[in-house]
Amino acid sequence: MTLIALCFIQKGCIACEEQAPVNSEVSKLLGVTIEEIDIADRPDAIRTYTLRVTPTTVVVKDGIAVETIPGVVQREQFEEILNRHLTG
Repeated sequence: MTLIALCFIQKGCIACEEQAPVNSEVSKLLGVTIEEIDIADRPDAIRTYTLRVTPTTVVVKDGIAVETIPGVVQREQFEEILNRHLTG
C-alpha cells in the first residue's frame, strides 16, 4: 500500500505558506510523502482534482485519490486523516 499527499499551492498564497510547515511536520512524523505542487506548473490538476482553493490537499492511496481537503488543514486533523488511510 502506497499513501502520499499532494498539496496544491500557488505563489503568493498566504494560506499555502501556513500549510507548508504543517506538511513538513506531519510528513516527518508519519513517514508519508507530502508533495507540494504549484498549480501554475500543473494547470491540468485543477480539472483532474476539481480544485477550487489553494491550498488543497489530495490524499492518494495506491494511485487513487481517496480524500480531498480544501484549505489549510491543521496538524492534528491532518494526522488523523492520514492515519485513517494508513490503517484502513
